[in-house]
Formats: sequence, structure tokens, C-alpha cells
Amino acid sequence: MMSKTDEMTGTFVLVNPDLAHDPAGRQNQVGLVTEADLDSDDIYVSFGKNGQSRYSSDALLVLKSNISVYNEMMDNRMKLSSGDFKTLFRVNLLQQTDRPAPNREALLILKDHPNLQQFALIPLNDKLGINHVATVHLNQLRPPARAR
Repeated sequence: MMSKTDEMTGTFVLVNPDLAHDPAGRQNQVGLVTEADLDSDDIYVSFGKNGQSRYSSDALLVLKSNISVYNEMMDNRMKLSSGDFKTLFRVNLLQQTDRPAPNREALLILKDHPNLQQFALIPLNDKLGINHVATVHLNQLRPPARAR
């Protein structure tokens, strides 16, 4: 059985376009996971000739399952314009292969349609079941000592 780390390698991702702090400046760009250390939540993403950057799993978006995208598309068909419905349908068709290239193409389509991302994308940490929990030192909870 493949580990989640091995499963991630070779996966296309979209850097969250709403990422507030990205030193690499790659918001809304599609890249390929080259390495993943899920224990430290470090995901290394290659952008081809433009180099590689490191992200936490909550900064990256991946495609929902093709069944989920199909259900989202059908559940919201009355709210979507015919153009948006056709675009989601195309994304869904591209997902129905095990080859990585069509998934990249689907992400490139969604990159240019931010209004459709909610129907077809999910944060990587949600897909992997990773919960980010902030650790607080007990000393941070104590009030500062008063001078005597």
C-alpha cells in the first residue's frame, strides 16, 4: 500500500490564489508535487523552469474527486450560467482519466475561472485529513510579571 507521502508525489496542485503570504509569489499557479514530508507539513512544488517552492498543505488546492465535482455541478446547475456549467463539465471529463496531464489541464482551466474553484477544488490538507492545530506554550497564557 502506498503512503500518503508517496501518493502526493506527481500530483498537480494550484497554489491558493487567496494565499496572504507567499514569499515565492506563486499564487494561482499550477505546479507539480515533487516531494512531501507530511510529518512536518512541507510540500515541495515544482514550477518547471521557474524553480521549486515549499508550501504547507493548506496553501495548496487539488481537484475534488470526479464524483464530487459531478455532484457539485448537478446540484448547482440552476445557479450556474450555461458557460460555467460547460466549463465544469469539461473539468469533470478531464478528471475521468488516471493520467496526470488532463488533471493539469483541469487545474489550468480552473485557474482562469476563480468563480468555479469552490465547486471543483479542495485544500490539500482537507483531502489528506491533516488538521492544523496551533500549539500554545503555557507561559504565553500567564500575564506578564509585575515589577516590585
